Amino acid sequence: MPLNGPTELFVYELSAMFDGEKKMAEILEQASTEVDDDRLAALLRAHLQQTQQQADNLQQCFDLLAETPWEVSCAAIDGIRQEYENIRADGPSAEVLAMFLVGSAVKAEHYEIAGYRELVDKALLMGEAECALLLQTNLVQEEETATRLERLNHDMNERVITEV
Repeated sequence: MPLNGPTELFVYELSAMFDGEKKMAEILEQASTEVDDDRLAALLRAHLQQTQQQADNLQQCFDLLAETPWEVSCAAIDGIRQEYENIRADGPSAEVLAMFLVGSAVKAEHYEIAGYRELVDKALLMGEAECALLLQTNLVQEEETATRLERLNHDMNERVITEV
């Protein structure tokens, strides 16, 4: 898949984001069943539904571009998944696992926010207004989710750390 111009780069980045959203859905589904914190589990389940919609929005962008997603792996989400697997393998306490999950989710959201900002900008400059609107929808959702996760992250860290 040669990247000879901005359109190819856009499809490449869109494909990486698509892969990332699908992988995040898998992580969220698994993580939502492994946490003891009800507030976190509910947030992860809600984010799972949102992530599935975001993947659908990305698929709509591919349809609008008359493209199919390329086989591109999202290395950032792969790294977050690997960290998650490593932590799980160490058998942490429920509180530590929950703290790790929230922190990792915040990291993932900020990665996705940066990615969607870039994709929205490119779509607009390419004259792909419908695709840009779908990507902007995803961006707003990611920003809102990041805010909720950051609040939960602080509350959880404060509760757990001050109990020690």
